[in-house]
Amino acid sequence: MWRMDTVRALFNPMVADEILKIRVPFEPYKDKWIWIEEANGCFKVKSAYRLFQAINSREVVETSNRVQENYMWKSLWKMHVPQKIKNFAWRACKNILPTLTNLRHRNMIVEEGCSFCLRLQQQQSFKENVKIVLDNGTEADLALFFVLCWGMWYRRNKHKMEGERVTPNAAANMAMSLHKSFTELKNLNATVARKSYRWKHPPPEFLKLNVDGATFIEYRKVGIGLILRDSTGTVVMAATISETEVNDPSTIELLAILRGMQMCIPLGIPKLMVESDCLMLVNELQSSQAPSSVNSNLVMEVKNLMSCFHEVLFEHVNRTCNGVAHVLARYAWNVCDVQMWWGSAPAFAGQALWFDHADL
Repeated sequence: MWRMDTVRALFNPMVADEILKIRVPFEPYKDKWIWIEEANGCFKVKSAYRLFQAINSREVVETSNRVQENYMWKSLWKMHVPQKIKNFAWRACKNILPTLTNLRHRNMIVEEGCSFCLRLQQQQSFKENVKIVLDNGTEADLALFFVLCWGMWYRRNKHKMEGERVTPNAAANMAMSLHKSFTELKNLNATVARKSYRWKHPPPEFLKLNVDGATFIEYRKVGIGLILRDSTGTVVMAATISETEVNDPSTIELLAILRGMQMCIPLGIPKLMVESDCLMLVNELQSSQAPSSVNSNLVMEVKNLMSCFHEVLFEHVNRTCNGVAHVLARYAWNVCDVQMWWGSAPAFAGQALWFDHADL
């Protein structure tokens, strides 16, 4: 743990707050270099090239022609993505999104700089970037490009309309989870789809732990919700936990898994299944390679806790399967430290719990 008095004595308040958001591992780990432009922390020439492009503010040279443009529109409408992402892609290529530049052209009074970095926005041709993706990749790459762009536009709207700050990694993870769910649902009929995206009982001998996190910017803290159920769906334990503020939503999800596993250890559970709706985090925990992300210390903490169980499985689920944990996480703004329930879930989570077990 940080020595809070020492940190606040040595640094100004803003720097001290940022330092105290960093989670210190219980055991010392060797420091290492991490490339923050990649989610996995590994250096790639492609991301470095994009970084230098952003720094130098290079504009893409227009090389379009009618054949390329027709191919672009056909590829756009053939993408296997949700309809709202296709609509976003069409509006972006038509340059009719309500960006700062477009709002100024319509003589609307808006702020001068970017909502996040406050720098002046530079006009770029989105359509030309799309053509570059098509020239150097496949139609699947184009779909992925638009999914991620939509995620960043979602991030911008959350900040502008609701005052909520979402990190780029969290926005990308949310967009990728949406795309993954859409792809899986595409080949399912309605009845099977409803059953597929519902909470499922764990296998015999396993207990299932669902976790989720929530951010409370106005209170400068985060909330963690977790619920433990057996193979019959009976609630063994539920908890809501209040933690100090952190910057990255993936860190909150990782803390939720860590705290949940720590609470399960005294119960003597032999086999545990842990479910989270953070796809990138689950992939990192499932990987046998050494973690190299900015949360690598916490990832190692979680992996070390696995030795306290006979078997631990990490699974990614859609947000609709994680409703009870989400409600518990949102309740944490009422809690100073930890509040637990044994043998049942609290009344305010009753509707979410009913939905998990209802035969719709």
